[in-house]
Amino acid sequence: MLPPERLLPDVLPTERLLADGRLRPVIRAELRRISNVRNAFTVLGAYVQSFGVVAGAAVIDHPVAWVAAFFLEQPSYIALWRKLASRSSVPSVGTGSGAPAQARPHDRAYAPNRSY
Repeated sequence: MLPPERLLPDVLPTERLLADGRLRPVIRAELRRISNVRNAFTVLGAYVQSFGVVAGAAVIDHPVAWVAAFFLEQPSYIALWRKLASRSSVPSVGTGSGAPAQARPHDRAYAPNRSY
């Protein structure tokens, strides 16, 4: 599928990229730097989104405010659970071993050609 090696242009290294395609260390360090102020605002925003919504619903103390708070909290919980799941060593649900579940004869997915 690829053309022969002799037909491919030799484009690396450049002033920004090394021969293996990675950024040069000076540029990489510059792009990875995060200011403390931006980081602090991110953490503060996470707390406001998590606790501020519930506190606002408590202050308003109206059923509609609690429903709105429930839906406004969902992105925070989803992000939290995704982060926890990506760092967890817990096996996948249902098998206890981390391996994919095997189809059993009583599962509908076991015989896909069969009409139910």
